[in-house]
Amino acid sequence: DNARHNKDTSMAITELLLGELFKDVPTFGEGEAQEKAEEKLMEKLNNANKKEGPNAAKRRGSSIKALATLDEESLDHNLPSPDPNKCGEFKRMIHPRMSALLEPLEVEEIAQGGYVYEMEADEPKLTDALEFGAGKIIEIACGGKHCGALSASGLLFMWGSNNDGQLGLGVSEKFVAKPTLIVLPPVEDKLKFLYATNIACGYRHTAAATKSGIVFTWGCGMYGILGHGSDLDYSTPKHVKGIPKSSGVVSLACGQYNTGAVIRLPFRGTDLRTNVYTWGANESGQIGDGTTGPALEPVKVDGKHFGHPVICISFGNRHAAACCENGKVYTWGKNEFGQLGYLSRTEDGKGRVMTPKLVKSLCTKHKQQIIQVACGERHTSALSCEGEIWGWGSGETHQVGIF
Repeated sequence: DNARHNKDTSMAITELLLGELFKDVPTFGEGEAQEKAEEKLMEKLNNANKKEGPNAAKRRGSSIKALATLDEESLDHNLPSPDPNKCGEFKRMIHPRMSALLEPLEVEEIAQGGYVYEMEADEPKLTDALEFGAGKIIEIACGGKHCGALSASGLLFMWGSNNDGQLGLGVSEKFVAKPTLIVLPPVEDKLKFLYATNIACGYRHTAAATKSGIVFTWGCGMYGILGHGSDLDYSTPKHVKGIPKSSGVVSLACGQYNTGAVIRLPFRGTDLRTNVYTWGANESGQIGDGTTGPALEPVKVDGKHFGHPVICISFGNRHAAACCENGKVYTWGKNEFGQLGYLSRTEDGKGRVMTPKLVKSLCTKHKQQIIQVACGERHTSALSCEGEIWGWGSGETHQVGIF
């Protein structure tokens, strides 16, 4: 009964995130305060079900527990908020259907579901593996066949496939069905334990960063994607020494065969300053330094290409994207499907763009200020400060959201 009650309660919490239904419900506390909050949530959920009919709860589906624990106060990236007055003229380009987010496809290996939720066919199922000691989960990441979660207290949890050591547990386990705590090793004798602030999962590797800007990678080392100077695999977290000490990592990204980090430099007055480092495969110029050979160690991307501090970076299969503090987007790498967002697809005669280039149509034609970018295998999406999603590239499965 208690387990069922907890699942029903988590369903109600999801409504807090998806709509206005429970906007006046207090945050969960502990003990008696938590019980009262749960009772109020259940009361509101029951009232909503009566209004919407007997199948209301079923239509809404199961909740995602990690989202239920999200707390805005625990997020402190020290990044400037976009100015809504500078967003320019609103014009919708793409309007993805919300159902695409609420109806997950089948996942064959339910071990990947871990602490957040697991999938059996098309029916999400809430799990309670993060009950003890994890605290509030503030970030999650998915790789090819593995997942990771980061708590507000800086603890890392991994689960799923471990064939290439991407869970950081060593090579003894081929997969782990329940999330397991991963310890980042000390890089100085005086440090006994390091707490994480960022996590990213690639196809077969993982990256994490600490508050002081130390980056760790582990898993498959093909093409140098771990940044340790070789193509060797590492089954436990290893410090990426090619990234200098900084004031923290603004953005951390893993692609199929690439990894990148945006590090925060000490502030100059009130101005944010960043450097971009990338490494791994480079046959299409996705490192961004004008070369095509694999980068076995981090390579600093020339800041002159961006002009402003970078706040987000993402990698696809063979292309990359970044957005800056001023809301502009830059892309580079392979462009055979238009995933870079340019009209020209053959800048070097081979469909490649070797260094970051501005996606002009977003800021000139469409007047958009972008606050986040994400790369798929052959397409790219961007989130504007108006809350609109813009997409370009391959649309063979409607992944850019045009219908």
